[in-house]
Amino acid sequence: MCWSYSAIEMSHPGKIGSRGNEDRAWARRFTGFTLVELLVVIAIIAILAALVLPALSRTKVRAQGVRCLNNVKQLQLAWQMYADENNDAIPPCPGGTPIPSVAQSWCAGDFVRNPPDKTDVSLLKNSLMGNYTGRDAGVYKCPGDRTENVRSFSANCAMHGNDTELMANFAFFAKVSAVPSPTRLFVFIDESSETIDNAHFLINFDKTYTTRVEDYPAVYHGRSGNLSFVDGHASSRRWHSTPATDINPDGIWLMQHASVPADGSRWPTPIIE
Repeated sequence: MCWSYSAIEMSHPGKIGSRGNEDRAWARRFTGFTLVELLVVIAIIAILAALVLPALSRTKVRAQGVRCLNNVKQLQLAWQMYADENNDAIPPCPGGTPIPSVAQSWCAGDFVRNPPDKTDVSLLKNSLMGNYTGRDAGVYKCPGDRTENVRSFSANCAMHGNDTELMANFAFFAKVSAVPSPTRLFVFIDESSETIDNAHFLINFDKTYTTRVEDYPAVYHGRSGNLSFVDGHASSRRWHSTPATDINPDGIWLMQHASVPADGSRWPTPIIE
């Protein structure tokens, strides 16, 4: 027997109508977002991104700062180990010309006078402190430095440097025991890629505080950079300008924490802590 659709509909009108209503309800349920709803979702995502991304960026900067601080601590430990095995002698950090060899400096090479040195890790591994760092090239660089340079740290020029004219009225230190304020005077500093050349951080010492900042401290960590000190501790320093080229107060701090007047007098005011 063959039944027609009209006959079924007439004999079961309630069922056919109910099914049609259900189909229409399901269709409405799965039609997706309206344009207004979609715009609201996009706006919420944008707001969340604006809140989260800066926090992630700050976290990344802080993490790099911690790794950088660890690296400079490792360098400071190697510096002390070198002194312990070499009759208290501070590893030399000569500047100028000729370019110091691996047998003449805590870290040889000059990125400006000889650009290939920028990528030559052998200069790190084979210089005077190479054995004491375990020939680990990674500790010589701040992770915030995105340049090709293999090194971002330099040594205080007063720590067994060779700037005799510049340091005529200020103390050089060839022995660790000769340093008068081990907790105050720094050894290694994270130097800006704008000025880094040899491994010698040059400071224009002047008790009148009128000279310019020669080598710039790095500001890879939110206007801050890391330094190590003669007594072995390391800390972060927040500079007042980017780069830290202003003689007052950044340049004054660098002078007062690098050396002392050779005549035994004190630094004149202001004293920058």
